[in-house]
Parts: sequence; C-alpha cells; structure tokens
Amino acid sequence: MMAGCAAVTMFSILLLVHTRDRTGLGSYEEVTFALFGRGAGLFVECNIIAFCCGSGIAYAKTLRDFLSPMIELAAVSPPLSSGHYLISLSLPRCS
Repeated sequence: MMAGCAAVTMFSILLLVHTRDRTGLGSYEEVTFALFGRGAGLFVECNIIAFCCGSGIAYAKTLRDFLSPMIELAAVSPPLSSGHYLISLSLPRCS
C-alpha cells in the first residue's frame, strides 16, 4: 500500500514538473485554472482548504492524545487538558 502511494505521489510530482516546464505554471491551482477553467480551479482550491483544515484537526487531536497523559501526571487543572485549548494552539500553524 505504501509503495503504491509513493508511486502515485512520484507520478503526480513528475506531471507537475513537466507541466511547469511546458507552461510556466508552478502549482496545482495555477495549472487547473489555466487548463480546466475557473470551476475546476475553485474545486481544487476548496479541496486544498478542506485538506488543510483536516490536517489541523488531526494535528490537534494527536497533540491532545500525546499531551493528555503528561498533563494528568503533572496534575494540571482540567481546563488546560481540554481539546479547545489544544485546538487554539494549533490554529496559528494552519496556514
């Protein structure tokens, strides 16, 4: 499974490099807008935004799972161990 994902990723990057060499466009958004139009470009941008939000949520949940035992051992008050506190810590990194 990992080898398949790696192969698809390498192929995708290879396509982007060849497209950049031929058109001068350097990102998925630019390529989609130029080659497929505004609707497809907006679709790709929405997917990228959804991916970034999902990654931020996954980061916050992983951080919460990692820090919860440490917070319990340190006997910190419960408001610091809530998910809301950790999500607010991760928001500046979601750019």
